[in-house]
Amino acid sequence: MRMRIAMGIAYCLEYMHELKPPIAHRNLQSSFIYLTEDYAAKISDLSLWNDMCDTKNGSATIQFLE
Repeated sequence: MRMRIAMGIAYCLEYMHELKPPIAHRNLQSSFIYLTEDYAAKISDLSLWNDMCDTKNGSATIQFLE
């Protein structure tokens, strides 16, 4: 189970780094990692909030990286 969580986190970070432009998390800590019922890791961080949601029209949706 720990390996599945670690691999999920690594996959999320790899995905973020391969985006154009790449996203650097800058403050990854356990409180920003969420687990699904089957222990799939999701990364979230409010410091990314403005970059990842549309705040120009007043709408916002939290996005997780799977």
